[in-house]
Amino acid sequence: MGIEDDLHALAAAIVRVEDGQRALLDEIQQLRASMPPRLLSLQDAARERGISPKTMRRRIQAGEVRAERDGRIIRIDMHQFRPGLSDVEAAALARQVRSGTK
Repeated sequence: MGIEDDLHALAAAIVRVEDGQRALLDEIQQLRASMPPRLLSLQDAARERGISPKTMRRRIQAGEVRAERDGRIIRIDMHQFRPGLSDVEAAALARQVRSGTK
C-alpha cells in the first residue's frame, strides 16, 4: 500500500467519524427537545445563574438567552443552560440509556 492509499483510507475514516458526530448531535438535539421545560421567572432564573435580573434582561435582549412572555411575567427555560452536561456527556448518556446500561 502506498501513501496515496493511506490518504484515501484516512479520508474515508474522517468522513465516517464526521457522519457519526452529526448523528450524535442530532440525537442530542432530539433528546433535549423532548425534555419538558423548566420555566422560571426572570428573577429566579437570574438568581440561579448568579447574575442580576438586569444582566439577565440584557442577555435576553441581546439574544443570548431565550425567554417567553407569560402575560406580564417573563419565563426562562433553564434547560438551555445545562451546566455540567456537555454535548459529549449527553451523547454518552444517550448511548447508555439506549443500551440499557443506565
